[in-house]
Amino acid sequence: MARDQAIEPRDVSIGFVWEGLPMYAAREIRALAAFKNVAVTVVGSRPPFSVAEIDQTIPFPIHWYDGDANLPAWADITSRTPDIVFSSGWAFPLCTRLAAEAKQQGRAVVCMADNRRRHTARQFLGAVRFRLGLRRRFDRFFVPGQGGRSLMRYFGVPDSNVREGLYGADPALFNATTAASRRSKTALFVGQMIERKGVDVLLDGFRASGLESQGWRLRCIGDGPLAAQAAATPGCEHLPFCEASEVAGHLASARLFILPSRNDNWGVALHEAALSRCVLAASKTVGATSELMPEDSPLKFSAGCPTAIRDALRHASVLADESTDSLANAAHARAQHFGPGRFAREVAGFVADLTGVRLTARQAPQAGDIHDATANGTGHRDEP
Repeated sequence: MARDQAIEPRDVSIGFVWEGLPMYAAREIRALAAFKNVAVTVVGSRPPFSVAEIDQTIPFPIHWYDGDANLPAWADITSRTPDIVFSSGWAFPLCTRLAAEAKQQGRAVVCMADNRRRHTARQFLGAVRFRLGLRRRFDRFFVPGQGGRSLMRYFGVPDSNVREGLYGADPALFNATTAASRRSKTALFVGQMIERKGVDVLLDGFRASGLESQGWRLRCIGDGPLAAQAAATPGCEHLPFCEASEVAGHLASARLFILPSRNDNWGVALHEAALSRCVLAASKTVGATSELMPEDSPLKFSAGCPTAIRDALRHASVLADESTDSLANAAHARAQHFGPGRFAREVAGFVADLTGVRLTARQAPQAGDIHDATANGTGHRDEP
């Protein structure tokens, strides 16, 4: 692979090494273009879909790799190893290879970890392994939200070395304004049509709810082995995987969004729905519920339980218009704390922490822009 062409020296350079680089991450990385004194390089393993839109979205050099054979060194990618490397997790060969090389060269490494605290035997053993060796591979940790911070604390990482805001959808895309109470009686699910996402119990719960006779319908968008079962369920419409802009349109017309996953470390789809002013219903094992839903919400239910889903659907269906809009608007307000802008501010915070360099905006700040006050070491910092 040819090296990047020489560029004008910048104050700081950063690299992202992202396994299965997703579209929402591309939109987050794009937000770093708001800063004028940072050079960004992106390395990704190919996700299971076309990367054309990602290539068009990210305004920085992108280097794609397939599989774990012939893993690159930084010299194969760019003329100089970045000052800070952001690496997704600690188990993917591409990420561990480039993170380890950067560390050996005296560069800082930030681990992007989306796992959350789950109180399992596996995490107990993982904590021992992490404390004994893995923790030394990284200087800081970037997590989605409270669940990730809790896990890092359990793994022995000081709160001062952790920042939240790793994941988030783009409010420029998911920006519906129609009140939820004025939308059709549609409960929407978006995701893989698999058991881990709880699709099987969602279909059972919807059938048991009796909402079809009250004019409600369930719409499921995604691919997977349970797609045929969804299509055969009375009152359920199944659509195949579609682009984010199409998903935004479906969210804009849905009154309720439901995410019944048996396990979801965060759940970006729930954030997309919150930005779209949908009423939210989700299993308690979806990490983003900690940030986007009240702790005592009757629309948070036990994972893997059709009866709990039935009750949540029935509860949502009888809400008064005022309550429907209040719940949707409250979720929308919470959702403002995550997304590309938050991601860029936290990356700037890591840069300040690790290099002392303050990232500055390209132009005078306007409403909704990233600005210098949040781009230095004294800016926004999450509390435990």
